[in-house]
Amino acid sequence: EGAKALAGALSSMPNLTELALGNNEIGPEGFKALAGALSSMPNLTTLAVRDNAIGPEGFKVLAVEVAVAMSGAWQWSNDFGPEGAKALVGALSSMPNLTSLNLGNNEIG
Repeated sequence: EGAKALAGALSSMPNLTELALGNNEIGPEGFKALAGALSSMPNLTTLAVRDNAIGPEGFKVLAVEVAVAMSGAWQWSNDFGPEGAKALVGALSSMPNLTSLNLGNNEIG
């Protein structure tokens, strides 16, 4: 419920450049709700969603919806595993501005 409400507010913030949502127990469904808002934030350069247990399904959504302008992504401790890592491979090619990526503690195999 909280992630859905936050998604509504974030959708009207196209100039936001950094978003930190660590340790909020968002989970995959909450992250799916946030995905639409992330895609409407062209100036978002840093996204930190550590320790939210978004899992492979949530991470797949992130890999598709993340802004091309992204220069930093902090996704550690989200248990996205090998399936999420495979989704990331496709997203990385569309993120030319990425200068920092932290994927620690995700059991990517």
